[in-house]
Amino acid sequence: MSSRSGSHAGRGFRYQDAVSAWLAIKCWNSDLDYGGVVPEGRDDAELLGINGSAFVQIKSRRSHLDPTPRRDVTEYIRQLWTRAEPVSPSQLILILEREIADAAMPPNILHPLPNIISIKRLVAGDRLAKEWLTKTSILIAPSPLENSIDLLVDKLGCAPIAASVYFAAIADRIGCLSDENGTRTPKDFLSFSISDLHREIVRLAETISIEDLHAAIKRGYCEPVDFLTPFDDPNFYLGTDIQPGHVAAGLLAERPEATTRVLEALEQRRAALITGPSGSGKSGLMWQTARQSRHTIRWFRIRDIATVEHVTELLRLVSTFRATARMPIGFILDDVGRARSSLWDTLASECSIKDNVLILGSLREEDMLLVARRSLTIEIREKPDELLAKRIWAELASSKRTKWTGWREPWELSSGLLLEYTHLLSQGERLSLVLREQVERRVREKRDTELEILRLASVAGRTGAMLDVGLLGGVLSRTESEVSAALWRLIDEHLVCMVPAENRISSLHQIRAKALAELLHETPLPTMAQTVRRAMALVAVSEIEGFVARTIAINSDFADAIISGASDIAARDGSLELVAAILRGLDIGSIGNTVTHWLEAVQPLNLPKTQLTMAATFAVGKTAEFMPEQLGTHFKAASLLREAAHREYRLTLLKRLLRPLQRTLHHSSTGALTEFLAACIGSEFPEKLIKTLEQRDVGLLEMPLANAVTLLETAGSLAPKLARSWVERVGQDALLQRLQCEMPWISTVVLRQEPEGLAACADIFYISDRLQPDLHGAVIELCRTLLALVPTARLIISTAMAPDGKPAGLGDYAIAQKRIPRDNLLADVLPTRNKRWIAAIAQQIAPTGVSQYLGEAIQLLNGLVPVLEQTLNSMLRGKADTKHLQALGEIYDRSGKLVRPPDAAVVEGRASGLRVADLQSVLNYCAADFLRDLLNLPTQAAAAYSRITEVLVRANSAIYNEPWDLLGDGRPPSLSRLQEILEQARLVVGATGARQTKVHLLNLRLAKSVNRNSALRLISVGVQQEIDRVTQQLNAEIERIVAAAGYRALAACRPEQAITGPWPYLVVNVVVLLNNLEEWLPTLEEVALPLLRGRGLGRRLTIVPAASGVPFPDQAVSGIDVLLPLPLTDISWLGELDLIPAESPVSKTFDSLSAALFEKSAISAFTCATDNRPPAECKALASASAEIDTETERLAALLPTAESVILRQKIDSLSSAGPELSVDYWRQMHGDGFSSLVMQLTSLKMTVLSAAQDCADEHCISLPN
Repeated sequence: MSSRSGSHAGRGFRYQDAVSAWLAIKCWNSDLDYGGVVPEGRDDAELLGINGSAFVQIKSRRSHLDPTPRRDVTEYIRQLWTRAEPVSPSQLILILEREIADAAMPPNILHPLPNIISIKRLVAGDRLAKEWLTKTSILIAPSPLENSIDLLVDKLGCAPIAASVYFAAIADRIGCLSDENGTRTPKDFLSFSISDLHREIVRLAETISIEDLHAAIKRGYCEPVDFLTPFDDPNFYLGTDIQPGHVAAGLLAERPEATTRVLEALEQRRAALITGPSGSGKSGLMWQTARQSRHTIRWFRIRDIATVEHVTELLRLVSTFRATARMPIGFILDDVGRARSSLWDTLASECSIKDNVLILGSLREEDMLLVARRSLTIEIREKPDELLAKRIWAELASSKRTKWTGWREPWELSSGLLLEYTHLLSQGERLSLVLREQVERRVREKRDTELEILRLASVAGRTGAMLDVGLLGGVLSRTESEVSAALWRLIDEHLVCMVPAENRISSLHQIRAKALAELLHETPLPTMAQTVRRAMALVAVSEIEGFVARTIAINSDFADAIISGASDIAARDGSLELVAAILRGLDIGSIGNTVTHWLEAVQPLNLPKTQLTMAATFAVGKTAEFMPEQLGTHFKAASLLREAAHREYRLTLLKRLLRPLQRTLHHSSTGALTEFLAACIGSEFPEKLIKTLEQRDVGLLEMPLANAVTLLETAGSLAPKLARSWVERVGQDALLQRLQCEMPWISTVVLRQEPEGLAACADIFYISDRLQPDLHGAVIELCRTLLALVPTARLIISTAMAPDGKPAGLGDYAIAQKRIPRDNLLADVLPTRNKRWIAAIAQQIAPTGVSQYLGEAIQLLNGLVPVLEQTLNSMLRGKADTKHLQALGEIYDRSGKLVRPPDAAVVEGRASGLRVADLQSVLNYCAADFLRDLLNLPTQAAAAYSRITEVLVRANSAIYNEPWDLLGDGRPPSLSRLQEILEQARLVVGATGARQTKVHLLNLRLAKSVNRNSALRLISVGVQQEIDRVTQQLNAEIERIVAAAGYRALAACRPEQAITGPWPYLVVNVVVLLNNLEEWLPTLEEVALPLLRGRGLGRRLTIVPAASGVPFPDQAVSGIDVLLPLPLTDISWLGELDLIPAESPVSKTFDSLSAALFEKSAISAFTCATDNRPPAECKALASASAEIDTETERLAALLPTAESVILRQKIDSLSSAGPELSVDYWRQMHGDGFSSLVMQLTSLKMTVLSAAQDCADEHCISLPN
């Protein structure tokens, strides 16, 4: 039986399934004289017929490889013959994806082996040749999917798009049968007959609609990708946007390792984003990956016209195409950052919950900030390699289009960027010289309209923006025919490119656009500022924020032109969303410029780069100075940022637009109004606009409550009196009454005076974790809501309350009890704007890429490890070794300057600054503090042990989470060795602290005799042997204690990384062996106290019951001072005792029942789910009641009649007890008594589990559905 591994990364992309489906279609079409296919039968596929059978071996070969070597073909044939010998099929077929070297064989037809002379000669001498050579044929099948569609179209007369649906269904069935046959014996193999195939087509033909299949395509949202039609572009190697036809033409150098990584990312997350700088080959890799997986993924290119509003149409295409996990639909989105990030985010969210759709895209690194849901996507940062660079040079050299005599020097000069590289090769001079000739030719020929378009397109294109073609004529005062003629020439000569679906033009590339913009404005008129102003009228709303921000970042002098342009289009358009986008762009651009000047000003302070964002946080948060000795420099830097000249362009624009804004604000939607106000945060807001808005009824009582909260929160942050005015208009009481009716599980809101001022007070009723998984977050959300709805409040007081009337928590610890002044709980819009400062700093100070950061870190690691190891060995031998201290000091200094590029948490605004990376922390500690900790032993042993443990966690994170594959050599050996040194040193520190001795006296005899390079290793081995001995002794003592109480137990003490109890630090795990679970509670009472006394003060003790040799981890108790019912999450230690935990659905069912009982009781305790309470409460009560009834009946079905009656009675009694169950439980949690009802419920569970176990042992009864 053949392997199921396939030839591509991932089961979902197998060429073999596509070929097997094609064979089935050929049988159905009478092209092959067989009646069906057995996928993964006695070979890759087996064809069955009335007069015999055929073995089919299928071999794929990646397109980057040469044609299939003849020696490989002969080996495949011999394998085929060997498998056929004991079975004697009537025919043997070898199917290859690639042609055979030096053999002219047309594809898609059977070639008898005797006719293939070059192969026949190589196998003719084989012992099986006499019997099988004449029965063997070879078939070349490069495109099984496309061939199958052609056959179906010819046979059925159907549309190709319908044929693709039929093929997908057939291939999916083939894949299912392959999986089934992989576990069957030959006599039980399943086949797919031509009758099965016909039924599948008939079934689908009755249900599919060609109109539905074409809907998204006809509307221009997407189009099928053509991977077969080559586009032999003569200018390809001069630099152009990669298209599928370029791949089909073989113009790209293959990157097999990179495409494999992308395919693996697609299979793992179903959403993969190829990122990198402009001109780094992202699109090429994307199209290569798609083409390689085309056999079983139907790829569609999302066109530029599609937006987030069209996702429903795209997903309907997935449904109408009957996509499955084996035959999914794939969407390709090139250049995600170009106003398409929202579309990507929405599709990525869908891919995270659907297994029949994939999305593959490319994204420029400079646009990473625009993608909000990056956590749903695997990002692949692939660099073009030297093989590709060499290929491009060779092609250009062969056509005499480059003056360079070799490829390596221009490749290094281009810094590995393809666009610059191709321009260097093609011209041999700077890019501006290439473009200057094109510009000057147009000047000479008086092609003025083209020059005007180029000016506008390049000014927009250097920021990544596109221009609306429909508006060009008006802006340029040209006729439609003049604009059209100029555009065609520019497009034909590759100076701009057209996006027909969106009716927009763009520059070919930002680098070219930047050079063109400078060249076209060398003459006095028009000025660059004039062109920027005119371009504002042509840039789409979705792109104008980025255009404005990047233009100001290029040159802040353009701000006046942008403001003037914004005034022009605002007067024409009047869209509040457009104004908001321009305001955000002005703010981002201004922040970037201010940060640039600030970074220059703080250089004399010598603040480590990773600390600069902390200083900025202090500045934007207006933090009062604290810890001056440690943070004095940070606050100096913060002061410089606060004092930095920050030009606030937004106020200028608002004043310029006062009149049109006053008109617009009267009738804009609340969503647009909120967006506009948020865009003004941090700027002074004109008083006239406040008065205009105060006169408007925004509909606080009619709009969704969440929208009202966001609007008031935003308005209150920008202009507090505006929020107060709106609330006064509708009435504070009416707004709070609405809150009471819509937000579940909250108490009545009370307004009262406190020393700080007016306080809004309300509590969260804690019902259950199922209904309130984030209780602390729920309290914070309530506080935020109250601050928005009560704009006059200076203080919010809120607590998560338990049913017994006390704060929810354990003992005196409260989970959430808040008293928050307004100034301490900022509206979401404020941190969002503050993080723009942090993101701007992070982007400017970080290295150009992660690979640069990792390369510098490896250099430091390689220097650190040998000198650190020698120093430690000397210390353990009592030798003073100071010769390496200078080297360690230099490594320490360099590690302080190491900065990791900002991660997604920073660029997405979820984190407030550049953190010190794990790798940097490891280097920093090991180069300095590590030795200081060892010198301070034994007095600081506990602190040193904790610090080493924390550094080990960071080292492990750096080993497994950093993308070491970017450097090509995997994780560095020096980091793994450093981890070993730290682990060995931690053992030494622990033992030194326990014995209260200096480190060199820990094992004096060994230290004196050991080799000078082996002290650390050998002494740590001795410590580990001592730990093993103590562990064995403690296991025996634990088992003895339980035996003394009359029971049997198995102990498995394990090392603990935290400092708990005496050395060695251990956790004590015990399994108490019982006859049945009903013995558990009385047994626990007898053994718990003796075990707590005998395990060693401070060590965690975990006790698990086992009945009939089966442990029940969900009934475990665990703790250090008090044993609490804490179900285990780590049960791996049970395997050391040869115990397999019970997979008990009964226990889970009873837990669900218990949770529903507690929810119903808690709802009763708080008098929720009554009239005038939120509907969600009534729904939750009804759900809990229904769950109680359902789960009770499921459990009763497991018990004998008498016991089931008792179960129902007891559950009914608990269910009708009102608040008593939850109140008693929380009183017990607060130490105010013992809950008899909780004990009844626990005892009842033990009875049910015991009865269910007996039933399972005797009858293998499972829970009813």
